[in-house]
Amino acid sequence: MAQPPDEPPEPPEPFRPPPPIYAPPPADDGPPPPPYAPPPQGAPPSAGAPPPGAAPTAYPLPGAGAPYGPPARTSSRTPLIIGAVAGAFVLVLLAAGVAVYLATRGGGGYDGGPTDLRQPLTLQQVSAVSQAPCAAGTLPEASGTSCYRLAAGGMTVRRVEHMKAEPPSGGTTTWTIRIDLTKADARAFAGLTGAAAQQPAETPGQRIAMVVGGRVLSAPAVTDGPITGGSVQISGAFTRAKAEDLVARITGRRPS
Repeated sequence: MAQPPDEPPEPPEPFRPPPPIYAPPPADDGPPPPPYAPPPQGAPPSAGAPPPGAAPTAYPLPGAGAPYGPPARTSSRTPLIIGAVAGAFVLVLLAAGVAVYLATRGGGGYDGGPTDLRQPLTLQQVSAVSQAPCAAGTLPEASGTSCYRLAAGGMTVRRVEHMKAEPPSGGTTTWTIRIDLTKADARAFAGLTGAAAQQPAETPGQRIAMVVGGRVLSAPAVTDGPITGGSVQISGAFTRAKAEDLVARITGRRPS
């Protein structure tokens, strides 16, 4: 019995290349740059071209993210900033300590700038000094031991730039009261002290009485010419409490 002829073999499938590994970027980003080609021998390298022997430029695969850059450098300024802030805090504390120290050393009394005096201060040249009890026409010293007859003229201070009680200094043991006069009163005080300085040495006329409330607080002698600085210092046997109380009575303001 005859065998049927063999069926012809099926033709092989056509060759299909595998999908490409490289895919160009989307059309929106423009065409990819051409592959790198080395320049001709002797030609200078073009701008931006890689050096001879370098690998051609690689393009990222589709869907791949941006290449990782170098790790961010940790700033070393942060500790310095913290240190600077801490240092400023210490400086503020030190400055506050100095301010408190200076305020303590500055003494008490009113020192808040220009003010009108509740009790005017009279500055007048002395014509005679006697012992208590005081006769008519004389003013008692605050201590009650001496009496002063005052010459005509003088000046009355009703407003000052500053007035404060000051602690002992220069080897003294008693407090004083410092008064800074206004410009107009400073000129008048220079004339008054200039007249006293021209009087014979160790005579009552060299002395300027400082009077508040009908009592002579102090009567210093002027020996070195007129006082032009506009600053008056009232000295006496003042304790801190007495000096601050006197400033409060003259200005009408208690120390803070």
